[in-house]
Amino acid sequence: MPRNLIVNADDLGWTAGVNRGIAEAHHNGIVTSASLLANGEAFAEAVALARDTSGLGVGVHLNLNTGSPVAPRASVPSLLNDAGEFEGGPDGLLLKIATRGLSIREVEMEWSAQISKVRDAGIEPTHLDVTNTCTCCRTV
Repeated sequence: MPRNLIVNADDLGWTAGVNRGIAEAHHNGIVTSASLLANGEAFAEAVALARDTSGLGVGVHLNLNTGSPVAPRASVPSLLNDAGEFEGGPDGLLLKIATRGLSIREVEMEWSAQISKVRDAGIEPTHLDVTNTCTCCRTV
């Protein structure tokens, strides 16, 4: 039977609580897919949940907003603040773009690392999710 509506839950892997909420929403018939954060603190738990939850489509939430990069920090310095973390939101990315401080090559490297981490964990992504990312990065 074809699906007429896809309800995607964002931020699978962010925290254990988010993982539980997504699993419950899927088991109750609301959520049909989820976007997995490769750099989330509960990534390993989310991978186990995804493997054990039949019928849940799992994509990659491409993240440049929060947390640590998946790629080596030295390879993506234009994406990071002085603490070695993502700058924190689309506004920071827009400022970097406006000042020509963002390397699109580094965006590609980071997103490739995130996709590879998910695939290496045994998840074949059903989709890529770039929500909460600046408009310029949605076209990369």
